[in-house]
Amino acid sequence: FLQQFNAEVEDLLRRLAAGRKNLKLEVKLGYRGALRMDDLKMKRALANLAKNALEAMGEEGVLSFAVEQVGDQVEFAISDTGPGLPPEIEGRLFEQFATHGKKEGTGLGLALVKKIVDDHHGEVRVESRRGEGVTFRLRIPL
Repeated sequence: FLQQFNAEVEDLLRRLAAGRKNLKLEVKLGYRGALRMDDLKMKRALANLAKNALEAMGEEGVLSFAVEQVGDQVEFAISDTGPGLPPEIEGRLFEQFATHGKKEGTGLGLALVKKIVDDHHGEVRVESRRGEGVTFRLRIPL
């Protein structure tokens, strides 16, 4: 069951966001049932997305984590209220070495997220709204 997994992800997000005074974490756990997955790899994927979101927002904004059932899949969503994706990277987000404006970025984070989700026979969706933020949706079959 996802209760323990969700609690661990929420704790991880709180630690990643710690020290940012004007940052709010919102958590919506609409699905707590059973799901077969590699917990460690999925945590890594979600942490990767959260780190990117936090980097995009800086010291203030809202980081959201939601889990819900969508049809015959479970969706994990990480959202931020940052600037949105730069147009020059949108089309190649999941390619290896695609990075933008990061001093330490290797461009492997989103490629790794996609591989983890692919290994679970799932899918990744991205919604970017210029000036409003980005939402990554990882869907894994039940």
